[in-house]
Amino acid sequence: MDPRGLSQRTWTLTITGVPAAAFQYKFTLGSWSNVEETASCGFVANRTFGFDTAGQTYTANDTVAAWEGVGSC
Repeated sequence: MDPRGLSQRTWTLTITGVPAAAFQYKFTLGSWSNVEETASCGFVANRTFGFDTAGQTYTANDTVAAWEGVGSC
């Protein structure tokens, strides 16, 4: 558990999209000063996904290993 008591490190998001839609996202703790990082405090690029057909769903099962500016990072 980190200093802020953030024990929840895994989130699930399901989105139904339209053809040729592309998305990018990144997890933060409310500001760009506290973005997700690797377990060794390294940079994490934007996460991406897209849809090929209408009505297709994408389920993201993401884990945040560490946060910039929190704990040892």
